[in-house]
Amino acid sequence: LPTHGRNDLLAVGYQNELLLIRGADQIERIEFSSPIRQIVGSALFTRTRLAVVTDNGTYVLWLQGRSTSQPIACGQDLTQPTAGFTLGGHLVLLARGGGEIYETTGAKLTLSHTFVNFNFSQLAVLQTSESNEFGVITRAGHVSVHRLG
Repeated sequence: LPTHGRNDLLAVGYQNELLLIRGADQIERIEFSSPIRQIVGSALFTRTRLAVVTDNGTYVLWLQGRSTSQPIACGQDLTQPTAGFTLGGHLVLLARGGGEIYETTGAKLTLSHTFVNFNFSQLAVLQTSESNEFGVITRAGHVSVHRLG
């Protein structure tokens, strides 16, 4: 099952439903139109943002205390993307043949960069120790680090 945990939150994807578990007394359920494939969260010590990757697109939610924003769609034209947040809060979506990077500040999404002719199949998008970088691990086992312009 796709999962993400931090502090007092556990996010679990079960088929097309996102379960947000905040302690024993609160479970919030959010339904998506297709199965959830991946859940990633923003860096610790930042406002909690979750990217939920489904078969039909990626959705971003902002969490503050016990309240959750409505999911905002992005990356709808990407086929089976892999998601990750940079330490600085950018959402990176990479798919075979393309990708997108979004700023996620102020509880809104702003497309800041688009990739075309992306030539490798990624396994994971990871944070680095730098706020404006992200790492990519390919299915072939190659690792590369990319800097945001």
